[in-house]
Amino acid sequence: MLKSTRKSVKKYVDSINWFLPISTEIHGTGKIKNVYYSEAEIQAIGAKKKKQPLFSIELILNSKNEVVYSHEPDEVVHTILRTFESGLVALQEIPQLEQKLMPHFFKSNQKNFLKVPVKPANMPEAPDRNDKKALPDENTWVFQEYKRLMYKVNECIEPLEKYIETFKVYKDEYALDPDAEIAKLEVDEESQPEPAELKKLVEEHMAQAKKLRAEI
Repeated sequence: MLKSTRKSVKKYVDSINWFLPISTEIHGTGKIKNVYYSEAEIQAIGAKKKKQPLFSIELILNSKNEVVYSHEPDEVVHTILRTFESGLVALQEIPQLEQKLMPHFFKSNQKNFLKVPVKPANMPEAPDRNDKKALPDENTWVFQEYKRLMYKVNECIEPLEKYIETFKVYKDEYALDPDAEIAKLEVDEESQPEPAELKKLVEEHMAQAKKLRAEI
């Protein structure tokens, strides 16, 4: 049981890491380069070849017309780490099969559960080499896998902060209220532009919109 659990935990961490880019380069709002594992590395990991989105975060405007994420990136990290921990906790709730099949061999009716790995709160200290009776903590590997997962997922969300900064150059465009601009023209009839001038303004805005679409 312990051996298969260790193998499963390692495969879970490997599979999550396979979803995530090895590195990310942010060159602009629409210029991002992600580097992923090669096909040979994916095959060695044993993960599925077809990628599905691990999580989805949208870009939205807040009440101040600032671009923000629909979910805090840290929430993604916590969700993935909670899944890791929840899996181990679920194993602790599996009762021993022998007690169910042969209850007459057990004097107590108290449920006995399988012995499964437990994630330590912190990295266990290595045993004293001078103490021959000291043994390493049997759950050290669990924390090592947890730490490996935590490090990689945190590393993955770091570029998100840099990416959202690229939208600040468009703050004036996001603050623009088309309805308010039209209302101004309707209220002040004397200052309304001539048809030729209005056409020029429309063409300028259309060109700007095309430029923004190309950049974003």
